[in-house]
Amino acid sequence: GAVDTSWGYSLSAAWRNVVQTAAGPSTLMACVFLLEEHIDPEWMDPHMVHLLACLPQRWKAIREATVSSLCLRITMLDQCVQYDAIEHLNHMANKNESTSGSGTAYNNTSSTTNTKGKK
Repeated sequence: GAVDTSWGYSLSAAWRNVVQTAAGPSTLMACVFLLEEHIDPEWMDPHMVHLLACLPQRWKAIREATVSSLCLRITMLDQCVQYDAIEHLNHMANKNESTSGSGTAYNNTSSTTNTKGKK
């Protein structure tokens, strides 16, 4: 999946507990940053990552967190993740092919649809 292998059951349960018991936007913002750190960069759209980097730095975002700033960061992070698994598999196969000189990209004969329902 999009989350790296260090994000196991215990970290996931602890993260959910902090989210559920958060006292305000600052705690939730810190949770968003923790999640963001554990997303595999290969699953991120480079163009959207650039836009995400334009948002306030972590220390400032957490210290000055509001519901609207939290919503903006979560929405942008969601837009960064490439949910189309077939496209991701092709990207990885092409990357491996270019570095090793051999390999075949995953061939999908059916049309793919975006699971996020973009318009």
